Amino acid sequence: MVRLIVLLLVLAGMVGLLIGRASPAPFLVQTTEIPQPPNANGSLVGAASCSASGCHNANGASGSKGSEYSTWIGADPHAQAFAVLGTPRSQKMLANYLGSDPSLADPQKEPLCLSCHVHPDPEIKKKTYPDRFSVVDGVGCEACHGGAAQWVTNHYQASWKELTVNQKAKLGFADTKDLATRASTCIRCHVGEKGMDVNHDLLAAGHPRLRFELNAYQANYSSRHWRIMDEKARQPNYEWTSWVLGQLATTGASVDLLAHRANQKEAPWPELSEYNCASCHHRIGGAFGQTVSAGRLRFGTWNEISNNPHSFPPSWLGGMVGGEARGVGEALLKVMEKEPQNRDKIRPLALDLSQKWTNLLEKTKTSQTLFPFPEAGQIRGWIMKVERAYQNATSFPSWDGDTQSYLMLRAYTQTVKDRGGKIPPEWDKAVSDLGDELGEAFPKGKESIWTSPEKYDAPRVRKKFKAIQGALP
Repeated sequence: MVRLIVLLLVLAGMVGLLIGRASPAPFLVQTTEIPQPPNANGSLVGAASCSASGCHNANGASGSKGSEYSTWIGADPHAQAFAVLGTPRSQKMLANYLGSDPSLADPQKEPLCLSCHVHPDPEIKKKTYPDRFSVVDGVGCEACHGGAAQWVTNHYQASWKELTVNQKAKLGFADTKDLATRASTCIRCHVGEKGMDVNHDLLAAGHPRLRFELNAYQANYSSRHWRIMDEKARQPNYEWTSWVLGQLATTGASVDLLAHRANQKEAPWPELSEYNCASCHHRIGGAFGQTVSAGRLRFGTWNEISNNPHSFPPSWLGGMVGGEARGVGEALLKVMEKEPQNRDKIRPLALDLSQKWTNLLEKTKTSQTLFPFPEAGQIRGWIMKVERAYQNATSFPSWDGDTQSYLMLRAYTQTVKDRGGKIPPEWDKAVSDLGDELGEAFPKGKESIWTSPEKYDAPRVRKKFKAIQGALP
C-alpha cells in the first residue's frame, strides 16, 4: 500500500511537489512588487470573495458543504501554487530556463509560471486583475469554477438552481460536477496549451514531467472540498467514467499542444518532450526503460498519440475512438517517428486530429452512455492485445504505458466494487502487486517527481500482467 501511494504521488506532477510541502510557512516569500496577472473580460473577483463564514468558510470537516474555502486554504496544495514559486529550487529552475543569473530570476513575476501557478490564462502580459484579486492565493476558486464577477452574488439564490448548465456557462460558471468539464479544466495546466507549455527546455531546466491522469489525481487528492460519495451517487460507474474521460481529454490536449508546437517556426524542432524520454536517456545497454532507441525517436511519452494499445481508450468503448481519428493518429505516428524533423508534414496531421478530437469530446457532453462498462473478458482481451503487440514488436513496453494500464485496472476494479460486484482476492492482489512493481522502479530515498523510473524491469512487469490476466474471472 505504501508503494501504491508513492506511485500515485509520482503522477501528481507539481501537485505532488506541493503536497510534499503542505505547510505554507516556508513558502510565503514576499516580493517587492506583486505582479498583475490576467483578467479576461474583467470577470475575476478573487478567492477572498468566497471567504465569508456564512458562505464557504465555515471551517467544517473537509468536503462538508459550506467549508469549501476553509478546506482549500487550509489543506489544498493549489493554495500554495504561487508560494512554491518563491523557493530557491524554483528560482534556479527559471534561471536555467532563461539562461540568466539566478539572482535575477523571479518566478513569482514570470508570466509562464504565473499562467499555471495563479490562473490559467496565457495572455498574462496583456491583461490586469482588479485590486481584490491576489496572486498570493495561488490557484484559487476561479481557476476551476470560472470568473465569478457575473455569478458570485446570485449563485446561492434559489433562482440559480433553475438556470441550465448553458445559461450558467454564459455567465462564466464552469460546471465541474460534470466530469468532462472537470477534465477539460484540469488539463489546461496539468497537460498544457498554447502559452502554458512545459516543453523540453523547461523540463531540462528542472521542471517535473506532467503526468496527469484524472482518476488517479482525484484518488490522490485527499484535500478535496467535496464528498466522493456524492460524486458516486451522481455519476454511475464514477471511477471508470472518470478514467475514460480523463484519457479522452488528455489525449485531446496533447494533440492541440502538438499542433501549436508544430506551428511555431521560431521554436526548436523536433520538440523532444513529444517523445519517450528513453529514446535518448538510457544507458548504452538499454537498461533505463529496457529500450534501445537504435537511433530512433519513439513518439509518445505519457499521453501517447499513436496506434500503441495504450494511446487511446480501447476500441470496445462504444467504438468512439475508431475510424477517422485513429487513422489520422496512426499517420501522425509514422511521420513523427520516421520524419521527426518534417514539421510541415506534422502540422496538418496534428491540426486534423485536433479537430476530430474536439468533435469527439463534444459528444461526451451530451451522452456519457458512449462509455459502456466492460465485462471482465473484455479487460482480459485488452491486456492480451497489449502483450501481443509487445511480443510481435509492433509496440514496445515502457513504464508510462504499463502505468497507464495499471491505472485503468485500478479504475475498473474499484468500479466493480462500487457496483456491488465481487472481486476475487487473487485479482485484487495481482493488481496491487503490479502497482508495487511500478512504484519500485524509482530509486529509493529520493522524491519520485524529481527522478526517473530507471529501475523499471519490463520482463518482470510482463509477469505481473500475466498474473492479472489469469486472475480475471
